[in-house]
Amino acid sequence: MMTISERWQRFLLPGLATFASFFITLMLIIVTFSTVHLTHSGQYSTKEHAIYTVLTTVLATLLTAFIGSQLKTLLLRKIDIRLQSQSSLSASSTATLDKRWQVILGIGHLFTKSQHLDVLITYLIVGLVTTAIVTGLSPGATIIAFPYSPNITYGPNDGAYYFHNTATETFADWRPYDWDLGNGTYFFYPANANGPTRGALQLVSTINNINPNVFAYADDGVAVAPSAIGTPIYIYSPQAANNPELSRFISLHGSNIVNTSQCVPVMARNPISCHVGGTIEMGSFYNYTILSDDNLCAVEAVFPVGPDPTVNNTMGKGMCTHGAVGQGTIVFGATYTYITWLAESMDVNISSTHPGETWVVTCSVDTTTVFDYRMVTLEIQNVNVSGSTYARLLTGGEACKPEVSILGPELFATAAAANWYPLLQNFGLDGLFDLIGQEAGFRGPPYAFNESPNALSDVLGLTAALVSSRLNSTLQLPVNGTAYVMAARIGSGNTFALVFVLPSLACCCILLYLLSTSRMLRSIHHTSSSLVDILELGKMSTAYTPAYELQKEPFQSITPYDRT
Repeated sequence: MMTISERWQRFLLPGLATFASFFITLMLIIVTFSTVHLTHSGQYSTKEHAIYTVLTTVLATLLTAFIGSQLKTLLLRKIDIRLQSQSSLSASSTATLDKRWQVILGIGHLFTKSQHLDVLITYLIVGLVTTAIVTGLSPGATIIAFPYSPNITYGPNDGAYYFHNTATETFADWRPYDWDLGNGTYFFYPANANGPTRGALQLVSTINNINPNVFAYADDGVAVAPSAIGTPIYIYSPQAANNPELSRFISLHGSNIVNTSQCVPVMARNPISCHVGGTIEMGSFYNYTILSDDNLCAVEAVFPVGPDPTVNNTMGKGMCTHGAVGQGTIVFGATYTYITWLAESMDVNISSTHPGETWVVTCSVDTTTVFDYRMVTLEIQNVNVSGSTYARLLTGGEACKPEVSILGPELFATAAAANWYPLLQNFGLDGLFDLIGQEAGFRGPPYAFNESPNALSDVLGLTAALVSSRLNSTLQLPVNGTAYVMAARIGSGNTFALVFVLPSLACCCILLYLLSTSRMLRSIHHTSSSLVDILELGKMSTAYTPAYELQKEPFQSITPYDRT
C-alpha cells in the first residue's frame, strides 16, 4: 500500500504539472480572444514594461521548471517499470536502457542523445513554454471605447435670425437677408450683424484649391475631408470654448485619444450651382444692374467715384432671396478685362475683351436639401493624409439617424447668407471678387463637391459650409458619440498568437500520455531517480556474489613487506 507521500510524488505532482500546462494553455487562449486591460489609457512606460517582463519571466521559468521536472520523473518511471517487468536483461538491452537513462538525466553525450530524439524533442517543447508565456503575455495595444457627448448649437437666436410679423415689403428689402413667408411674415437673417457670416473672409482662405478631393478645407488645425464638409466646428475644434468635452478628454488621456465618432449634420451636396447667363443694364452715374437669366434676381452695382463701367474694368455681385428660407440667386457681372477673371473661375477661357463688353454668371442657391446626417470621425493621431501635413483629419461615414435633428430654417438661412461678406468685397470701388477669384481662378476639377460644375460653384458652396458650421445659438444639443483611447492589454489580441499555445498544449498531452502508460507497480521499492535507491540496488546485487568471483585474475598470495 503506497503512503500519502508516495502518492503525492508518483501521481499528484505529475497531475499538478498537467493541470499547470492546461492552465497555461487556457490562459494564452483567453488573452488572445478576450481583452484584459493593463491600463485605463496609454501604453506602459519603458520602466513599467521592463518590470512586467521580469515578473512574467520569473513566473514562466518557475512553471516551466516544475513541468519539466515532472516530465523527467515520468520518463524515468518508464525505465523503472521496464526494469521491474523483466527479471533479467541482456547486456545489449541494459546498455540501451542505460543510454536512455543518461539522456533523460541530461548527462549523455551528443551521439547518445541523437539516438533518443523523442526525449530531446520533449525537452525542447518544455523549454519553449517559458518563451511562449513571456511572449504571449507581453503588453500589447488595444482600444477602449468611452461614451462621448459634445454639444452643438441649434435653433433660433435673437440677433442672428428672427421672425417679424409686422414687416413691410419696403422694410424687408434692405435687409441682407430676408425671406417672405407670406401673410406679412418675414424670416430675417441680418448677415451684416455680429454672426458667423462676419468671419467668411477669413474662412474662405482655408479652402484647399490645390487638391480639394483630398481635403476640402483646413479649419482650426483639422483637415476636413469632402465626406465631412459642413460638420459643426463644435465637433472637431480643440478649443475649450468650442468643444469643452474634447478638451476634457484631451486633459484626461492626452495623445492616447485615437479618434471620436458621432452622428452630426454635414453638407452632403453643393447648394450652389453657377452657369453663364444673364444681362447687364447700364445706368447713369457709374452704375448698372445685373439681371439673372431666371429673372429672379436684380443686383445694382454702384461705382460712386469711378471707374466708368462703359470703358473700365468693373464687377458687380450680390444675392437675392426668394422661395423658401435658404433659397435664392447669386449674380456676377463683369465688364472689360474683369470678364477674363470671372470666366477663369467658370473654367472658361476668354483672352480678349473690349471696353464696354459685359459678361454675367447666374448661380442658383438652395440649401434646404443638401444637409444629411452622417457618422463623422475625427482622427486625432497617426493620420497619413496624402498630400497634406495635417495630423488631424475629419471624415464622414455612413448615414445615421440623430435623436434630435437640428435641420431647420436657421441652418438653411446661415448657409444661404454665408457669401454675403465675400460678395461685398470691393463694393464701391471696382467691385472685383478678389478673395473668391484667388480661390476659384486658374483651376479646373477636381472639386470638393462631386457635383460642382466649376470652381466658382465649389468655392461658394464651401464658404456656405464653413459659415454654417459655426451656427451660433444659445441652445445646445448633446450629441451621443464614442471616443476611442489607446491603452495597454495583456497579449497582442492577434489570432496568430495562438501559436504560443502549442508548447504548453503539447506538454499537457505528453504528461497525460506518460501518466496513463507509466503506472507504478506496488512491488517497486527502488527507483532510478534516487541515488540512495541506486546505491541500495548495488549493495543488493553484490551481497550474493563471493568476493573472489569479482576478481578478473586468480587469487595470489601477497609477500609480506620486508621491514629490514
